[in-house]
Parts: sequence; C-alpha cells; structure tokens
Amino acid sequence: MFWRRHATSDAAEPIDVERLLPMRIYRAGDILDVFITVGPDRLSDRLNRDGSIRIARTPDPDDLDWTEIDPRGALLIVPPFHEPDRRRYQHRVRRPLVAHVGPYQVQAMAHLISGIRLDPYIVRTGRTFLAVTQALVTSELVPALEDRHPVLLLNVGTTDHPLSLAVTE
Repeated sequence: MFWRRHATSDAAEPIDVERLLPMRIYRAGDILDVFITVGPDRLSDRLNRDGSIRIARTPDPDDLDWTEIDPRGALLIVPPFHEPDRRRYQHRVRRPLVAHVGPYQVQAMAHLISGIRLDPYIVRTGRTFLAVTQALVTSELVPALEDRHPVLLLNVGTTDHPLSLAVTE
C-alpha cells in the first residue's frame, strides 16, 4: 500500500510552513507533487534508513493533512533542495548513467567511489534509493514528459517494477 492515512498529533505541534518543501514522486501510473518537512539528513538517507516518510498534499497550515507513504511504490523521487554538509564530502567519479525504471527513462550522472562499479555498490550498501544528478526523465507513455532535475532518487531496491541500469564510460 503506497498511501496510508496517518492520524497524528502534528496538529498540536506548530509546523514551520517554511520548512515544508516541494517534492515530486513518480509512480508507475502517475506523478505526484507533494510537500515534506526537511531535516538535517538528506532524503535519500531517510528513505534508506527509515523506510517510510510523511508527506502533505498542500503546504496550507490550515489544511495540513499528513499522509504516511511507503516509498517502495515510488519509482523516482525528486527530493527538496538540501544544503550538503561539506564535512561529509567524499570525492566521487562522475559517470553517465542510463536507467529504465518502470515506464520512465532516466539519463543522469552517477557519483561513484573510485574503483567501484555501480552494481556492487548498490548490493554492498543495501540501498533502496540511489541519488543521481543532472537527471533527465522521459517516458514513452507520456511523450511530452521531459523533466530535468538537479538531483533524482532512483528506486533500485524493489522488484515490483522493471529496472535496468547502465553506466557508460
């Protein structure tokens, strides 16, 4: 189940609406534009660690309705902007990546540790979502779709959808 209503005590907690940032979720049948609260972690780290996230359909504080989602139903996620922590910076080699995820084709840059190939990296780290940059998303189902994103999260951890990855030199 992708959507699960979540009755929470968030109404009692004041929500800083400025911390609600837009996020896009590509699923097999549709594309959702939602909002998420930001925290100190990157969204990819939260998804790979926690396995679920809470989103709002609207940033309106008077109509803030939280929904808990299971991100395994998402094929691609465009995370909100996150200022990187330079202390965690690790030099990585950029390699062009072509991915077919469900009905979507992605051309992007994969950032790999020197000497590491993409497939062993995913298997070794047990990641569900792989972050790529300079992404172009297209689809044969929606010919007009040509979305460009600075960062995109690819769902590489579920087998519910066809997935193929190729890194070119």
